[in-house]
Amino acid sequence: MKEIQLKFSFTRKFAMVSFDIVDQDEFIRSYYFEKLESLKTVLKESYLPNIQYEKEYELPEGKVISRIFVEKDGVNIHRQKDWPEVKEFLAENMLKMEEFFGDFNDYIKS
Repeated sequence: MKEIQLKFSFTRKFAMVSFDIVDQDEFIRSYYFEKLESLKTVLKESYLPNIQYEKEYELPEGKVISRIFVEKDGVNIHRQKDWPEVKEFLAENMLKMEEFFGDFNDYIKS
């Protein structure tokens, strides 16, 4: 789906795995956000207990998206000792997000 992208980030402050709802049309973005929000309980209980939802997430360049994400604070891409921990965090959470999306793909698309 072009409206929902699975992304990962690793910066000087955090690591993150997210579903980014990137459509410029606020109505479409809101539609998909509400679909994913309706699955919040199952997502938290069966896949990612620390998932966070932000309907209006402003990116550094000023673009507003909707984002559903898990985040690991206190890590730094420039600190090599953090890399194994972040690699495990990203891999584990990306797999869980992919599994969730695969399980609910038909519902999200409909």
